[in-house]
Amino acid sequence: MRWKIWCQAALTRVFCVIPVRIAYLLARAVGCVLALVPSRRRSALAENIGVVYDATTSDARVRRDVRRAFQHAMLNYVDLFRLARYDAPEIVDNIAVADWQPFEEVKARGRGVILVSAHLGNFDNVVQTLALRGNRVLVPVEPVDPPELLEAIQRQRSKLGLDIVPVGPNTFKQMAAHVRSGGTVVIVSDRDVQGTGHTVEFFGRPVRLPQAAVLLSLRTGAPVLGAFGYRHADNSITGRFVRELVFNSPVSGNVVTSAPSPRSLKASLDAGMRDLAALLECEIKRDPGQWVVQQPVFTQAPIALDSERSTRSGIPGKLRVAGIVGATMSLLWMAGRL
Repeated sequence: MRWKIWCQAALTRVFCVIPVRIAYLLARAVGCVLALVPSRRRSALAENIGVVYDATTSDARVRRDVRRAFQHAMLNYVDLFRLARYDAPEIVDNIAVADWQPFEEVKARGRGVILVSAHLGNFDNVVQTLALRGNRVLVPVEPVDPPELLEAIQRQRSKLGLDIVPVGPNTFKQMAAHVRSGGTVVIVSDRDVQGTGHTVEFFGRPVRLPQAAVLLSLRTGAPVLGAFGYRHADNSITGRFVRELVFNSPVSGNVVTSAPSPRSLKASLDAGMRDLAALLECEIKRDPGQWVVQQPVFTQAPIALDSERSTRSGIPGKLRVAGIVGATMSLLWMAGRL
């Protein structure tokens, strides 16, 4: 496991020094290589993207976007490594957010903010802009082995002020306390890391998705807002805040609403998860080649949509560095030495 820590430190040094244009070229090249090599991660990407297109894994669009998804994952790692640069604040400040008003409006209510997103484009750097603007932002992440690697990446991602919290028994309480104090919690909700998610229809299939965002909102009254990042062909990144999810009262306009009458927690959770799944579907369909989840989302144990399971919180993870980090970092390191 120590080699992962060594690779992380070495690659941080390399990509903080070499020109960013060269770093991105290397990342795209490694992404192409990974797309050619048979692996469980390539199979997972093909299956996930195939479901989005409602096509087989041999479809030309799926093969193309599997390659692009690997490339985007590698580009995201380059951006992560470059957060160690002295000019990281200027780099992050160059990220364009189309309209801050939706975020500022829900923040002004004084009940905290819950941002939901997907592993789409480079959302991490968009979240960094929130911290750079003085917002108190908490991000729950998946624990990674070895712990020293997690600590190193936590330090890197926290440089601009993010509060990175590994998921544990008290994470939900931490998030609730954070939003009640007026802070912002970011929850990536397109992969059920802990296996405690809520069954909902996602791209026409019953899938377990993390329920933490919806449950946190129902229990604290904090508003839920969609937030997503996209990378363009020139490697620039833009962020956008999209529709608010409202679970208990009808609101007109571009706000997604559930039934207006008060409901039980279970019924509210069911409706909220349907709204969340619809929002994620809409954003992923914008560019499936930027959906970088490299674990099967749709191949799970047989499940039903009756939602008779517990309403305990399933906290999703965002820090997907275990496994792919090893092979990818090694390839990038060798490429950086050429």
